Amino acid sequence: MIRTIALIAFLSFSPSHVFADEAANSPQVMTRLFAAYAKFKMADYSGAREIWEKIGAAGQGEALFNLAILYEDGLGVKPSMEHALMLYRKAGTAGSRSAQYRLGQLLLDEKNPFRNEAEATHWLERAAEQGDEDAATLLANQEGNIAVVPTRPAEQAFNRGDYAKAASLWRKRTNDGDANAQSRLAWLYEAGLGVERDLQQAVSLFKLSAEAGSPEAQYALAVMLRTGSGTELDPTQSLIWLKKAAAQGHASAISALEEFANY
Repeated sequence: MIRTIALIAFLSFSPSHVFADEAANSPQVMTRLFAAYAKFKMADYSGAREIWEKIGAAGQGEALFNLAILYEDGLGVKPSMEHALMLYRKAGTAGSRSAQYRLGQLLLDEKNPFRNEAEATHWLERAAEQGDEDAATLLANQEGNIAVVPTRPAEQAFNRGDYAKAASLWRKRTNDGDANAQSRLAWLYEAGLGVERDLQQAVSLFKLSAEAGSPEAQYALAVMLRTGSGTELDPTQSLIWLKKAAAQGHASAISALEEFANY
């Protein structure tokens, strides 16, 4: 299943890395990425894949990264780690920092038959050069090329696929006002991982995290408000949250504003 959290992700995978953070090259491409993201949120994986495949053919790192997630987790397609790695490599080559980081994680995973420590280091270095703090931390904690990842219990549970435990632990942190936990728990409810899929609950949690200042949550909330996913359509509020995310440097939000500023 998806590592996401946004969905994601995630994201072993932090949800904050779900949906790559590279800006699109044009408002037209951004419109299609936004539409694909909305379809993904509604569990229309085939519809999202169709859009991402067309963009991916043009070399868009974000689209390729998202396609890789579908194949890694078997969302609307037959799961294939080999195909997912191929797409992650293409996305990483195209400049996707999130894909570079995910490749580093996967290629260090002892359970992955395609494990390759040297290649993992290469991709983590590229991600770290682009400012990815998680990649830098992973590199800094390698001992003899064996990664030692300092993560909290919830993240550890998520990494090994124990989504129910991750949800339980993030829920406790959510109750304590932890904005990151709120956003990650929202992704679980949106994807139906470890909990029953509940888009309304996802919206509520994204809103809590967005109000606390999370740009990822602000962008996710903007998409849900614009598409009516788990909530009523509200283009005005959607634009407000999109601007808040953009003001914090969220690349996808910045690009989306080029197309939706007058919406």
